[in-house]
Amino acid sequence: MLPNIFLSTPFIGVYIVLGLCLMIQLIYHLSLYNRIPAAQKKQKEVSQEYPPLSIILCVENQVEYLRENISSILQQDYPNFEVIVVDIASDDGTKEYLEYLEENHDNLYFSFTPESARFISRRKLAQTIGIKASKYDWLVFTEIDSKPISNQWLKKLAGHFIQGTDIVLGYSKYRTEKTWINRFTSYDSLILKLRYLGMALKNKPYMGQGRNMAYRKSVFFQEKAFSNQLNLQRGEDELFLNQNVNSTNTRVELSPESIIEMEPIKRKKDWKLQKQSHLLSVQRFKGNKQYWMGLETTTRLLLYALGLPLFIYSLITLTWQVSLLTFLCFLLRWVVQFLTINRTAKVMTEGRRFYFSLPLLDILLPLNNFLIRLKMPRKGRGDILKI
Repeated sequence: MLPNIFLSTPFIGVYIVLGLCLMIQLIYHLSLYNRIPAAQKKQKEVSQEYPPLSIILCVENQVEYLRENISSILQQDYPNFEVIVVDIASDDGTKEYLEYLEENHDNLYFSFTPESARFISRRKLAQTIGIKASKYDWLVFTEIDSKPISNQWLKKLAGHFIQGTDIVLGYSKYRTEKTWINRFTSYDSLILKLRYLGMALKNKPYMGQGRNMAYRKSVFFQEKAFSNQLNLQRGEDELFLNQNVNSTNTRVELSPESIIEMEPIKRKKDWKLQKQSHLLSVQRFKGNKQYWMGLETTTRLLLYALGLPLFIYSLITLTWQVSLLTFLCFLLRWVVQFLTINRTAKVMTEGRRFYFSLPLLDILLPLNNFLIRLKMPRKGRGDILKI
């Protein structure tokens, strides 16, 4: 027989909220977060025509990454492509190395942003220069601190270049290192991919990332380029795609050969800056899909905030029925989460798996996001250019 306190109205309310949170969590994991493995298994190339394309790269004092990664792009097994590199006022020897590359590769060209450029995001200006200089309609984007893990990257993306498709989203992952910051950032990146790629696979796309994406040049100019976000330092990928993706013009490429591997983040400070840029873009997203993603985070935190105290109190009072039910609630969610997240990590060749660190990451990630949001009104102004 349960003690009367566990049958009181407040406790009954807690049980109801916990049950709803658990149900919502299971729905997200079973209907959204598990979509990538299923879609990859069924995915086939739609086209093998391989139209000519332009790869746009923006670099800023990254000559070491340029030396390390440019060959993996230039050596792609693709019939006709050009590489356009735009230098953003580098002073580390980037220009000299680009001159060397241009002399030795007929399909590589470089340009630079004017030193006098002000009152506009240098990143957006560089990308605009690269797009205007490109010869072909299909544009492919990545970052120079990243590299394709296969020489079939372009072919896999181009397999979706068909009539009616304007945007193709690809997968990117961090190179694995045995550090806590690498585990933390890899999990953060994986959860973000589960969300926006999962929604795109449901024909409800709402964003994408610039490390592995392609779109038609016509989309860029039809939407007046970055005209509505010139006062923002970033947003050239996430915000631009949010304003242009829809249920019919966007496809997702998930084959292992299409994956881009990113340089690991070494310092938490760098991750915070990257996360702040993402959150500032999210604030300006159109539609409400990002709020549905927030519902998963909210119910997850509620599950811990209500379930853990209830579990501890039931142990103290020796109310084993409540202890067992609460434990089974957490166990069920952990098993489903464990299976969905690690299945995706496996098929997308992520270098690590997540086991008993999941509960800790569950709490730390939204907590860090919350702390970053608190600082954004003060520190986030750096993302708004002062004109």
